[in-house]
Amino acid sequence: KVVSQDRPRRELFDAETNHGKRTLTVELDTPEGRARLWDLLRVADVVIDGYTKGVLGRFGFSPERVLARNPHLVYLKSSCFGHVGPLAHGKGFQQNANFATGVATVEDENLLGYQLVSQIDYATGFLGAYGVILGLIDRQIAVKE
Repeated sequence: KVVSQDRPRRELFDAETNHGKRTLTVELDTPEGRARLWDLLRVADVVIDGYTKGVLGRFGFSPERVLARNPHLVYLKSSCFGHVGPLAHGKGFQQNANFATGVATVEDENLLGYQLVSQIDYATGFLGAYGVILGLIDRQIAVKE
């Protein structure tokens, strides 16, 4: 359902991986956008933080603040280099991870790490979804106890 003709341009990858999902864009650099996100977080079940370390915190949405307002949230953090260690603030995507881990040379030395299908991106998504499901199950069990 299109609710605005002025909606942001979507990348092909987003269209491929986000079909069947409802999407909302919130501008965190505006007071209205931040207020809207707090409203959403009040009733949300899951937060997925795909930014590098500290980005959401700079807008006032650190995991600690978010979970303090809604302690029943399942909070997933996922970024190219993780949220601890020397590369935690580093930005990256699949090819960066392939080279950093050595997967690029294992795949095919002649292609220099280029893959037509992004196995790491999909595996990260599958494992993240699995973790969220386990978190939701754990939350439901805790409510019954």
